[in-house]
Amino acid sequence: MKHKKSGRIYRFKLLADLGYSFCEIVDFKDVSSLIAKVYDYIEIDICKKIQIESIIRQKLLIKAVKVFSMPRNNKGNAIWKYVGTNSNYNREFPLFKELDCYPFELDWSKTGIGYKNPGYQEFTEYIRCSYEEIRHLPTRIYKHINSIPYMTSAIYLLRNGSSIYDYFDIKKESWRNMYIEIINTYLSKEDADEKIAELKQFMKDNGIKEPRIFKG
Repeated sequence: MKHKKSGRIYRFKLLADLGYSFCEIVDFKDVSSLIAKVYDYIEIDICKKIQIESIIRQKLLIKAVKVFSMPRNNKGNAIWKYVGTNSNYNREFPLFKELDCYPFELDWSKTGIGYKNPGYQEFTEYIRCSYEEIRHLPTRIYKHINSIPYMTSAIYLLRNGSSIYDYFDIKKESWRNMYIEIINTYLSKEDADEKIAELKQFMKDNGIKEPRIFKG
């Protein structure tokens, strides 16, 4: 672990006038990658003085995302703004999940089983388990740091009962894949089943073929 940049917290703007949320970066690049975590915390008033302690007391909305680079600290109301450092950041490498099938199958629970990866040795430390045991775990898929605001916004929109289809063009594969990952990771099985059925109907109505299951 590299400590110099670890624990840095950045504010970023959410979609749909939801406000602003906060991301913490932990630097594991010496053994794996940068890890981004998002706190379950929204700030509406951009002029309000930011209290780091109030942020880090919250639970994590997104427990871990592997990202390629640090956020760019932009001035003004731009997408990222460095706001402080959590000196007591978690130094333990997070758990991730891996699947037997190509990850953009609509319903990941159909695989029945999966694997959790308890360390940074991505291809040697898998523990076999049922999918429901690992549903809540993030995937090992690397993402661009600027995907974090979109993922966070989508999770909050779902929580608020809003329609994802009003804010994201789900006809596009990139947005659809993001939505599929959110459904299969950040929703309960009951809610996921409902959203998957809705997505299947949307794809059928728009002439989009469901992805073919690919066994790795």
